Amino acid sequence: MSTAETELRNRPDRLAPEDLPTAPSLSRRGARVVWVMMGVYSAVYVTVCVVKYVYFLYTDFDLAICAQATWGITRGQFFNSIRGMYWLGDHSWLTLFLIAPVYAVFRHPVTLLVIQTVVLALGALPVYWLARRELKDEFLAVCFAALYLLYPALGYSNLYEFHPVTLTTTTLLFAFYYLWVGRFGPTVLFAVLSLMGKENVPLVVGMMGLYSLLIRRPRRWVYTATLLGLAALFLLLSFAVLKPALNRGESSYETTYAHWGKTLPEAAVQMAKHPLAVVVAFFHTGDDAFDARLKREYHLHVFAPVMLLALASPLTLAIALPVVAQHLLSSRGAEHTIVFHYMALVTPFVLAASVLGLRNVLRLLVRGTPGGLTAETMRTRTPARTLGRVLGAMAVVVSLVSNVIFGPLFGLRLFQGWPADEAMWPTARDRVLAPYMTEMVNQMPREGTLACGLRFLARFTNRDDVHAFHHIAKGTYTVSSKRYPVPDDVVAVIVDTGRYSYHRHWRVDRGARIREFLARNRLRPVEAAEMTVLLMRVPGEHGELLEDGAVTPERLYRAGFRGLVEFVGWDRPPPKVNVGGKLPVRTVWKRLGPTDFPPDLLYVTQFVLVDGRLREVHQATRYLGYGVYPVNDWPVGGTVRETFNLVIPLDVRPGTYRLYMRLLEEEDGESGQRVGRVAQSTDPRLRRAGGVIELGTVEVTLPER
Repeated sequence: MSTAETELRNRPDRLAPEDLPTAPSLSRRGARVVWVMMGVYSAVYVTVCVVKYVYFLYTDFDLAICAQATWGITRGQFFNSIRGMYWLGDHSWLTLFLIAPVYAVFRHPVTLLVIQTVVLALGALPVYWLARRELKDEFLAVCFAALYLLYPALGYSNLYEFHPVTLTTTTLLFAFYYLWVGRFGPTVLFAVLSLMGKENVPLVVGMMGLYSLLIRRPRRWVYTATLLGLAALFLLLSFAVLKPALNRGESSYETTYAHWGKTLPEAAVQMAKHPLAVVVAFFHTGDDAFDARLKREYHLHVFAPVMLLALASPLTLAIALPVVAQHLLSSRGAEHTIVFHYMALVTPFVLAASVLGLRNVLRLLVRGTPGGLTAETMRTRTPARTLGRVLGAMAVVVSLVSNVIFGPLFGLRLFQGWPADEAMWPTARDRVLAPYMTEMVNQMPREGTLACGLRFLARFTNRDDVHAFHHIAKGTYTVSSKRYPVPDDVVAVIVDTGRYSYHRHWRVDRGARIREFLARNRLRPVEAAEMTVLLMRVPGEHGELLEDGAVTPERLYRAGFRGLVEFVGWDRPPPKVNVGGKLPVRTVWKRLGPTDFPPDLLYVTQFVLVDGRLREVHQATRYLGYGVYPVNDWPVGGTVRETFNLVIPLDVRPGTYRLYMRLLEEEDGESGQRVGRVAQSTDPRLRRAGGVIELGTVEVTLPER
């Protein structure tokens, strides 16, 4: 029998008075320290969240979906135009009904980010209470509260968009604590609050019900039956009521298990038939070396920040096993990392297991001592107290080191194959682009249907008709093969055409589909700053970014690439540009052939500013044709002139700079990832110049006051 199982079965039937759960008293120094730490955590993460929002660093659409859904609740509407379906048919985010009254007063997406941060900070309380109760030491209790707040996966969950399931990290910790100390009412309350977070929460609540059987106490069957019953009820609500009624194929997450079986039942049968393959899949992925690396790093990122203490309480860890299996057996690599929100249901039990794991280690030290690990033992200078405090302090140090290596705020991204998808802090380029983006957002009509790129959706959540532009570009719904109906009533579009998320669903007919959409809605470019483009219904010629036909550049060059495309030349850039200003760069291209253009090939232009010491001071990369008119759509022999507004970052010093261009090519690699390289050319001039072309000299000046 394992140490963890032994300590569970040896729980007393009745709790001693000193073991009764009590709220932390502000008169206790440790409790005050924990509240201060929670305040610091909230202040830091709210600040980062607000900065991310101001500088358009939320580059997925989960925050926007939840904000529009919550706004819709206040109006009695449940269709989510950003997701393109009734949101309850996608995920059972019943928690949003509890948030809606607050959102009705503070109608802004940042409200959700603040709520998420504060709720996650409160999770330190049950960790502190559990550690204080089980370890009998205030210092260790504070250490574990710090471990929770420093846990890298918690920070990543906090900073990656907004998700109702992220809030369950805290509610599950409260539910576990009250289950552990035998408080039935609070256990049920926090279990229900957790179950309202998402349709997969019943997996861990059901496991908590089974776990309660191991806790030797009166009425343990009541806890088990109640938790299992609640889990079954919410599973039925999600999969027998909401999804069948509100999902018509717009959301098909079961396809992520297609490598196990064509349907979920078939996949489950195959997993049951091949248990060894399931175990191997927790650490390895066939011939996909990159995904195998992600899975190995996943275990490192989960256990290293708690100094492996969680492994000393395996039964507590087992509560999260179904959710860990759900993610690691999926084909989506994003689920095999800690940088998204997928750890929300795992984090509570890693921290709880760490507390109980240290308790198990200390109990081994005092085995045979009358009373075992008592408050008296931990109040005096005993080996157990010394070892406990040393391990607790070491764990905090290890957690800090883990944050430096792969943490969310200041991690070095070491041992981290998949770093955070979203930036945590704006670069100089982000700071200079934000005013242009804000100006474009302010130009969007207040009435009518809009289509927005991912980073702009959160600005338009308090309205009914907003489309996620990637659905239009991709042609299907997210995580679905169902065709997305192209709208014909859109009055404006704002999109960042340079982001990977804009092109990751590349299809050979994508450009034609986007152009058809723009023509159907009579949309033309109005403003552009680097890759961000604003299109509106305007008459006549207005701000053309792409021109085809007989176009002759001021400077001829003529260099071919792979026999597919030729760089014809460029127009001289303006001689001066202000810091923070736009530098229009006009280049001319020609498609050479052949008719069977590689379907997955995209050309990428890279503009680089270099100072007198040949140091690169700014770089801007974007796709040739803005993804609207890619090379594979050009007629053979067709010529295209592009205008690209290069924005000079605020940290570029006044002076004279050289402007260079490099052509890159991007296509699918062997592992399915997009691979970029310098475009292949036989031109000797390019070989001598390292693949770059000098476009001219530009003087950067300070703007006049």
